[in-house]
Amino acid sequence: MFRRRVLCPDCRKDAAYAEGFAKIEAVVRETRSAVVKRYRNAADIRCRRGHSHTFRVDGRQEREAIRPDFCRACNILAKFQEFSEKAKDLGITVLESQWIAASRPHRALCFVGHEFDLVPNKMKRGCPLCPRGMYGGTVPPHDVYYVVSGWDAATGEDTMKPGISSGVGHNRLRQHADGGLAAQHLRITGLPLGMARALERFVLAGLDREGWLSTRGVEYFPLSALHDVMDLAGEWFTDQPGLSARPVVVDVSDVYNAVVAPEVLDVVDIDVDTAVVFDSDDTRPSLAS
Repeated sequence: MFRRRVLCPDCRKDAAYAEGFAKIEAVVRETRSAVVKRYRNAADIRCRRGHSHTFRVDGRQEREAIRPDFCRACNILAKFQEFSEKAKDLGITVLESQWIAASRPHRALCFVGHEFDLVPNKMKRGCPLCPRGMYGGTVPPHDVYYVVSGWDAATGEDTMKPGISSGVGHNRLRQHADGGLAAQHLRITGLPLGMARALERFVLAGLDREGWLSTRGVEYFPLSALHDVMDLAGEWFTDQPGLSARPVVVDVSDVYNAVVAPEVLDVVDIDVDTAVVFDSDDTRPSLAS
């Protein structure tokens, strides 16, 4: 007859602690976080975006809370990114740089140029200033990819931003210039359906792999990330079948007209060597058999 082994209270506690710390190590590896300090019954964690959190292992509920989605700040950022992607499906650009609340308005811009308040849980209608029915499959696709940089008035930091727009992108570029991001490094126009967003996702995923953290929102990064962004954009573009990249340096006056109003030309710092635009004819699929 076998007798069931019963652990003493101290052994049970040690086993529970060991289980908790093992979960912490697994979460840290999965989320690319770091253990800042370890205690007898807890550990201070810093997520890869620098947010602090403390895991405790001395209670069942505390151990169950050791999960990959532990960082509340990162969860809010992911919610904001999801909201931004849904808005893009409607041809809308979210102008806010952070999540406010599902029931609160966020500044937004439709593809026609109307600026309005967009509420995340009431966004099926789209732009209230556009005629009804306009969003029945007639939203112009995002076909412009751009990279701008400058001194971000919102954060007071040297910043660069990759992004997408429609048409020729002048309205969005002017808005960035108003916010301090007046230097334009890349503008690819006339991209076939879906490619601008595919390029955007590729670049953002590449920046994430390289460990770059956004300075605000999900698309604003330190200026030092500019080189990696340009490399990633070039890598994606040259790998696309039917597309051939032929970079040309545009006339400086064209760049000025694209990013700022004429009366403030003197505040724009344009480097002709980096103001590169892909010829839109080169972004059309080749018809040659």
